Amino acid sequence: MTDIVIFGNGEFAQLLYPYFISNNSYRICAFTVDKEYIVETSLFGIPVIPYDEIEKRFPPEKYKMFIAIGCSNMNSLRYEKYISAKEKGYKFILFIHPSSQISDQVKIGENTFIFENVVIQPNVTIGNGVIILSSCVISHNSVIGDWSFIASHSCIAGRSVIGKFCFLGIHSMIRNDVNLSDNTFVGMGTAIVKDTEKNSMYLGIPGKKVGTSDNVKI
Repeated sequence: MTDIVIFGNGEFAQLLYPYFISNNSYRICAFTVDKEYIVETSLFGIPVIPYDEIEKRFPPEKYKMFIAIGCSNMNSLRYEKYISAKEKGYKFILFIHPSSQISDQVKIGENTFIFENVVIQPNVTIGNGVIILSSCVISHNSVIGDWSFIASHSCIAGRSVIGKFCFLGIHSMIRNDVNLSDNTFVGMGTAIVKDTEKNSMYLGIPGKKVGTSDNVKI
């Protein structure tokens, strides 16, 4: 078993908890958050430690970490906490649900979480800090950039490139050979059939730019 610390005590961290405990590869030893966000000193019977104390009580030489923060601020908060923990010396785990079908010819970065029934075809590259919810399909030769979030039942066709800090809503569809620029927000059920602009929001079938992603509330 790998002993781990989970950064987060909110809804997303609580969502991930049963996945971790059902997998015999990991043992959650502590949760940690910034001191001002501690409401209870334990969660699921596991201690919640102020983040400024974590490396003394659960040192990075003995414990790995997972940043369990969802898509807040277009995934930037998850990235910021990852950088902070990395500076403390922590290494990060990768979680793939056993029901997912991942080709051997797939490269996946750290602090990435892949939920159940995901299909990823050969020659796909997935970056660091990516969240892929259940029943998504990522087709061959595609690239998923760092710190992106792909909601359930999304389908990404072959040779597509998803930039960094992107958000794909539930039932999103990305046409083959399409490039999503960094910080693209794709709304629920939206079909993207051509390249997107950076920091933009797209809705509809086919997807059309309706604004920026800067002030999106997720």
